[in-house]
Amino acid sequence: VRESPGYQDLVTQNRLDENLIPKTENPVVRVAAVTIRAGRARSPVGAMEEGLIREIRVDRIKQAQEEEVWITGMKEYLSGSIADLTQAEARSYGKIAADYEVDEQDLLFYCPPRQDRGTIVTD
Repeated sequence: VRESPGYQDLVTQNRLDENLIPKTENPVVRVAAVTIRAGRARSPVGAMEEGLIREIRVDRIKQAQEEEVWITGMKEYLSGSIADLTQAEARSYGKIAADYEVDEQDLLFYCPPRQDRGTIVTD
């Protein structure tokens, strides 16, 4: 096999990409973000989640109380809006209303009567 004079040039041209490294005029800097955990930056786990847990619990109680018809009626009776209640409903709620209270979050609480309520204390 005889080599032609341009053969070596062809071999060199095929390997040209191995020898040349392209350079850009405006190089771009690549930055990898690295975060580290701060030791004292966080609050204790229990304290941070306590408010969220309380809020979730209140929302669940509200939802359950809204599903119960008698609780909704009792809240209406205690808030004074008895126009939507029938006379029989208002009468039945009136019998037990002294044992219930509605808080600032519109939750109904049962407050059982104390044992010493009806007794007279004498010295």
